[in-house]
Amino acid sequence: MRRRFRGRAGYVMIEALAALAISGLVLAAVPLASGILFRNWEKATSGSDTIDRLASGLSVVRRELSVMRRERFAERDAAGPYAFVATSDTVGFVLPDASAGSKTGEFVVVIKVRPEANGNALVRGMAPFRPDMRNFDRLRLDDPVVLLSGPWKYRFQYAARRRGGLEWLDEWLDEQDLPVAIRLDVVDYTSEQRVIPPLVIPIRVDAEPGCIDERGGVCGI
Repeated sequence: MRRRFRGRAGYVMIEALAALAISGLVLAAVPLASGILFRNWEKATSGSDTIDRLASGLSVVRRELSVMRRERFAERDAAGPYAFVATSDTVGFVLPDASAGSKTGEFVVVIKVRPEANGNALVRGMAPFRPDMRNFDRLRLDDPVVLLSGPWKYRFQYAARRRGGLEWLDEWLDEQDLPVAIRLDVVDYTSEQRVIPPLVIPIRVDAEPGCIDERGGVCGI
């Protein structure tokens, strides 16, 4: 009986040590698991914040490009060029007004890329549109507003209608016509991978009367 008791006691001791060892492993794993869960939560939250920031700035770009006006600069030769500038990092156009609280009248709006440390900002500026304006060269923009800022690169492209479909151009050079659509790509500053799908804005501008009815004049002049 004594030998059995001593043997049983030995088994109990081994079981207790094994239980303590397992408990120690579980306790050691809890901080690791908690750290993984926290990092995953932090990553998900950061991604959600990034999308919110991008959506807010891109909504302004979409709204204003969707209501741009078909205006021309002062006459040069037969017809003045459209009040429109378009490169890979800048787009300028005319709006009927700049915002709900702005003065009445048309405004020139310029949205352009501004380099920053470890990223870029997308900045919007505006100025009154005057009938005697001939180009964007001496335009003084007031009230610059940062639409987007972060570790990203921005690229504008412009759609031209071709016989085989649309061709996307990095710069718009046709002064007597406007693109069919404008696309804005937002890519990661380092990897240059797209952060979100491209923003594509069809250009819906008021046409001259001649483009609708030939009695209204010549279309495109």
